[in-house]
Amino acid sequence: MWDDEDDFNEDEFQQEQDRVSNLAIVKKADELYELVTALIETFYMKNKDGDNLPFEDETEEDLSEYYDEDFDEEDIEELDEADVQTFGDHYKTLMLEDVMIISTKLRGAEAGDLYSLRMENAVIIKTRAVSLLTATFSLKMMGLSNNKYLQLLRDEIDVFRILFVQWIQTFDKTKDIPDGWGLFYDSNINYKSFDDDDSD
Repeated sequence: MWDDEDDFNEDEFQQEQDRVSNLAIVKKADELYELVTALIETFYMKNKDGDNLPFEDETEEDLSEYYDEDFDEEDIEELDEADVQTFGDHYKTLMLEDVMIISTKLRGAEAGDLYSLRMENAVIIKTRAVSLLTATFSLKMMGLSNNKYLQLLRDEIDVFRILFVQWIQTFDKTKDIPDGWGLFYDSNINYKSFDDDDSD
């Protein structure tokens, strides 16, 4: 199976872990995780009057930006306590999943140096970041969190987006192998195969 020279080197492993942990985009992903876990704890807070929607007074002024000109605010169905709990639970699960997958896929992309693998992870990361961003608009419309908290998360996602663009520009397209799916592998590049490595 494995050759002797492939023995696990704990020092090299730790150095690689440290390198990945110190990447700016990985640090930002960790900050997003902390921010999301703090934000979702605000979902069930009640305001001083005990209303079901903790921040419902913040939703009234901004609803028009999410709908077309034919939208009638009277068509909005008022959420009762059960609705608030249901939506809150849904977004808690969704947002935690999104931010955890972002962190996991970042580390997964750094674990291997194949262009296609890195790009596959990058697409998932981008999709999950957009999902987080979309959730903030839904939470704002439902009044499930403070608008200032949501804006803070949106701002941090935008910083993450800039780091993401810089990060994917470091991917080396010449380091890849065909996997049969044809998504990111460029057939116009003459790649070296595993068989070539074993021919020595």
